[in-house]
Amino acid sequence: MVLAGVGIYLWKRRSRVFEFPTPTGVAKVNYWFWLAPLILAILGIGPDILLAVLMYLAIISTVLTFYSYLKKGSYVFTD
Repeated sequence: MVLAGVGIYLWKRRSRVFEFPTPTGVAKVNYWFWLAPLILAILGIGPDILLAVLMYLAIISTVLTFYSYLKKGSYVFTD
């Protein structure tokens, strides 16, 4: 899907001026949702339930990030 979107973007950019979509706010925060459980897992800090909750939050934030990118970049697949 990503490669198709980039290909379509490059194809459409030949005849029109498109601004490449910048990361959304959700995407910028998503990094920290993945970094926190990684650090806790590597260092072995905290109880297992905390690590599990942070991992579930990371999965939820990834789904939200995916949706926000599709919503923001949907103009590539239209027209």
